Amino acid sequence: MRTPNSYNRVFSEDTPLTVWPCVARILKKTDSVLETVRPIGTRANERFLKTWRQITSFVATARIFDGFTFSALDLASLDTDTLTNDLLRSSWDFIEGVAGERVKLKHAGRALFVTEVCQAAARQYHLMGVEGVERKRPFSPDYSPNR
Repeated sequence: MRTPNSYNRVFSEDTPLTVWPCVARILKKTDSVLETVRPIGTRANERFLKTWRQITSFVATARIFDGFTFSALDLASLDTDTLTNDLLRSSWDFIEGVAGERVKLKHAGRALFVTEVCQAAARQYHLMGVEGVERKRPFSPDYSPNR
């Protein structure tokens, strides 16, 4: 939102404005579930929601749509009651399992991790369209898929 280009991507004529209240509801529901597992009394809790809300919301929403290829129009028409606490919690538990020891991610490694989570979710939940999630990865000499 800091540049005209960012603003125009968010408020594109191709994106219905009705999608934004739905996105806000999805994120609020996700936050309420993640608050129940958020570490208390540690420095990690300051960034916990910021780090995990988007990927948790994305995986849970993909599970509702049976794939990662849902559109803004699909989101705008989503009945957010289908995004249950149980669905969000099981999505978080899955992500946490994939994360394992790698809870503290470096920015450069985050895109790789998100791709890894989405690929694992596609296998686990038989979700379609995971190839659209992966973007061109920056070279990272310390990345290892087995870490």
